[in-house]
Amino acid sequence: MSGGSLLVDLQAGRRRYLVENLADQGLSISEIAEQLGLSKKAVRRRVRAWRRKNQREREAIRAYAAWCLNAAREIPELVRRSQAAARRVRAYGGEVEGHVDLLAVIERDKAICHICDEPVEPRDLAFDHVVPVLHGGGHTVENVRVAHSRCNSAKGARL
Repeated sequence: MSGGSLLVDLQAGRRRYLVENLADQGLSISEIAEQLGLSKKAVRRRVRAWRRKNQREREAIRAYAAWCLNAAREIPELVRRSQAAARRVRAYGGEVEGHVDLLAVIERDKAICHICDEPVEPRDLAFDHVVPVLHGGGHTVENVRVAHSRCNSAKGARL
């Protein structure tokens, strides 16, 4: 590949990125065309292609999230995990309101991590106390959210 064609490819990629970014920010076709010095037709074509691609990606993510939710419904040890969490909370002197139904939490959150907004597979499923027990948060349905184990670990005891 010659240096000239590489430069043209880089410039085209940069324009494509700028068009997609500005469209994502909610700018109109006219505003994008004016800001980038491109024709409205070219911008409209690029934005349509970008929206089609995003639609396919969103549909794939929705299907994956539905699979994760169905798989999470079949986890046998949810009651044991809830009881163990309640014991840990009591050991820290935290509040425990009856039994926290983790399946109900999974259903409520649709098996989507509340930290990164991505679907959570059962093998990576963790439950996060939004207000950590160390900061006075209780083991209640309102305070427990679905999270990836890596997201939950990264969050730690921060609010």
